[in-house]
Order: sequence, then structure tokens, then C-alpha cells
Amino acid sequence: MDPDCTCFRVRRLARQISQIYDAALREAGLKGTQMTLLETIRGRGPLCIADLAEAVGAERSSVTRALAPLTAEGWVSIGQGCDGRTKAVRITPAGAERIALAEPLWARAQAEVARLLGTPGKVELDRMLDEASRLLHETDPEAGPDPHREADTAPP
Repeated sequence: MDPDCTCFRVRRLARQISQIYDAALREAGLKGTQMTLLETIRGRGPLCIADLAEAVGAERSSVTRALAPLTAEGWVSIGQGCDGRTKAVRITPAGAERIALAEPLWARAQAEVARLLGTPGKVELDRMLDEASRLLHETDPEAGPDPHREADTAPP
């Protein structure tokens, strides 16, 4: 493996940071990926699985698999979507309670990452990741409009 490989470096960093979040959230019975799904569903209201996948930058099949344990725990429910062909995911009261339990743990993980990287380092990392994501999204013709770009979200 070429040590200058960007893919390797990004995956290594993602694993290292995920371990910090997973360790912090273990007390709430969650992993970082699960907390991200719960927070996204809660923040955006009921979502079709395709919209949830787009919101978290994942494939629909991956999101469907990731929702299975959340559904089994009763933290989300999957029901009829906006039309007869889709399914919508909703937070349950138990899911809202789980998020409330996990939020201080999530904040602790955020603080630990900032401590390890230094606050300026974390801010710079976040800026670079956002910029890289924006640039890569612009070059992906299958990605569709970027919801974070003003030009793509401005009214016609």
C-alpha cells in the first residue's frame, strides 16, 4: 500500500475517529453510525429511505441494513412513504429517549476529538473535509444537486 494513498489515509482516519465515538456511545447501546441515522431522522422528520441514504451519503441498501437493529430495538419505525412505492422512516418515542441519553456521550466524543487534534486542528479538518466533499460531489454526475450549495438550493 502506497503510504501517500488518499483512500488509505481517509479510511484510517475514519476508523480512528469512529472508534472514539463508538467507545463514547457504547454506554447508550449505540454506535456512531447509528447515532448519525437517528439524529438525521429526528432532525428531518419522517424520511423515505432513499432520502435518508442521500442525507447521510450512503447507499440505500447500506441504510436499510443499518436500520434493521434500530427497528428491532424499537427506536425507529418503517411505514408507508409518501407514495405507494416508498417506505418512510420515523423516530419512535423510544428512539427520542435513546437520542437524549446519547447526546451528552456524543458531545463528550466531539470534545475528545477536539482535544486530541487541538481545536484549531479540528476546525481545519472539518473545513477541509467539507470542501473536499463539495468538490468531489461537483465532479460526480450521478450525485445530483448538492444540497449544501446555494446555487443548487436557490429558488428558480
